[in-house]
Amino acid sequence: MTDEAMVRAAGGRWSRAWVIAVVAVLVSVVVATARAVLDGWVPIGDNAFFAIRARDVFSSHIPLLGTWTSASLTVGTDVNNPGPLLFDLYAVSATLFGTQAGVAIGPALLNVASILGIAWMAHRRGGGLLVAVAMLVTAGLTWSMGSELLFDPWQPHALVLPFFCFCFLAWSLACGDLPALPWAVGVASLLVQTHLTFSYLVPALGLWGMIGLVLSARRARRLGTDRPVTRRRVVLTGTTTLAVGIACWLQPLAEQIGRDQNLTRLAGSARAPQGDVVGVAHSVQVMAKVLSLPPWFLRPSFASAFEPASAGPHGGPGGLGLASLPSLGLAAASLLAWVAFLAGAGWLAWRLGDRPGTLAVVTALVGLAAGCFTAARIPTEVFGVASHQFRWLWPLSAFAAFTVLAVLLRAVCVRRPARAGVVQVALLGAVAVLVVLTLPSYNPEAGPGASTWAIPVMREVDRQLASVEGKGPLLFDFRNAVFAEPYSTPIMAELQRRGVEFVVDDRSLVRQLGPTREYDGDNARARIFYRLGDAALETPAGAERVAFHRGLSAAERRERHRLRAEIDLAGLDEVEDDPVWADRLARFRELDRRWEWETIAVFVAPIEPEASAASSG
Repeated sequence: MTDEAMVRAAGGRWSRAWVIAVVAVLVSVVVATARAVLDGWVPIGDNAFFAIRARDVFSSHIPLLGTWTSASLTVGTDVNNPGPLLFDLYAVSATLFGTQAGVAIGPALLNVASILGIAWMAHRRGGGLLVAVAMLVTAGLTWSMGSELLFDPWQPHALVLPFFCFCFLAWSLACGDLPALPWAVGVASLLVQTHLTFSYLVPALGLWGMIGLVLSARRARRLGTDRPVTRRRVVLTGTTTLAVGIACWLQPLAEQIGRDQNLTRLAGSARAPQGDVVGVAHSVQVMAKVLSLPPWFLRPSFASAFEPASAGPHGGPGGLGLASLPSLGLAAASLLAWVAFLAGAGWLAWRLGDRPGTLAVVTALVGLAAGCFTAARIPTEVFGVASHQFRWLWPLSAFAAFTVLAVLLRAVCVRRPARAGVVQVALLGAVAVLVVLTLPSYNPEAGPGASTWAIPVMREVDRQLASVEGKGPLLFDFRNAVFAEPYSTPIMAELQRRGVEFVVDDRSLVRQLGPTREYDGDNARARIFYRLGDAALETPAGAERVAFHRGLSAAERRERHRLRAEIDLAGLDEVEDDPVWADRLARFRELDRRWEWETIAVFVAPIEPEASAASSG
């Protein structure tokens, strides 16, 4: 039986079922985003960088590069992710709907487009059956991420579904699907430009797709199945692909020619000697944690697969906790077993004449090999190894799972058509269950999403910042700011929304916000800064307080003072391990945390001569 006949046999009765499956998965994204917008979601921490730069696209601050990358601290020179495509994609929604709602709608639309792309490619490869299988796995992936990451603009989370879609595009290319080529180039450009962890994965999968495309074309000519218009289609598709590639890379190429040559810096840093990296042994453990050991790519792995270590070369803020990884022996055995299982699925597909299934298995294996290489080369210096550097593992694991399920279920439906109805009901039921489980609000507290407690605080601060209108340009003073604090960038985003120009003098922030926002000593009228906790209660000499939020109510402040007095009287060492004090001590620490982090005052003051140097230092 030919591939085309298998597709018709397996997918002929799925015309409505696959549409239902796609719509169901889309509902989870739409519901999560609508709920966030209606609840007054505000981009916190690094998420606000995407709000600022998305709104910059249609301004004089147009971005030419992606975000500054912490890899700069490892390679010893400032580098940015290669391009601003993600900012460009968010720009329309951020401009139309504002800094807050628009920056949630942007990534949600990107996820919707990725889901539709996955469904389209799956349908072209195997009709409604493969669409239903793809939507089942996609529903599992979105459930693992949780509702609050389905609209998260932070690139490690925003690229999960686009990379999953790219796996389907690479597979389709390998099957000889020429129309997939311009889409693959566009999605590949987005991934590579936005996060450096895709620098090996995407080219490896893309190269495999192109090799498969050439071999498929030769096979079609040999079998006499190519259509007379093939040459015309090749020219048209090639021209479209070239146009897509040029459009995607125009901004970083302009920066390369006219400014700091970021692409040259990136190439130089890739050739430079590497410091401490994850290495092969740990890469096997990391890969197995998501690929071959339960719960695989499903919940709660997205939140807890890599628990932070407190110290050591794999520690640091958000560092990878090696103690949470499986032993090397178990990891290697499970990974080899999973590869053997994949290979067995490929053999079954080949025996059944299921060429798309066979090529899907090869695509998954290429992805796993490139993933091992990527994981082994991730640096562990300065900040340790953060879990967000491995977010590509979840879509890679999901694609491998899709491959196995697709081969097995397609074999059942083709060889035993009477069971197709049972398979259809089971798949749709499983999709429905996963979608329903995804609908309730769930936050894995990963990345900027771990600071959602600051959203109500920023809403209050934002309302009060109307008082700074007309006082710009302002120098944002970062003295006394602590690592990973959630307020600085949202304050800058609110200044931008209110039309108040601001500049910075911190080297990495100039790379983040663009050279047009660099403080030169004369392009600011005053400085803006904030203080937390007790320091927020006192207005520095010569400063004006322009916003204030008190972290505790009057009753809570009295309770905090009372508990502190009781603990001081008894002695902290005495009560710390005393179960009688456990509840009171926990309550005090919670109130103290809220006071120190949720009590904030924003001030505007004259620029001090030493402000710039101190802020940069």
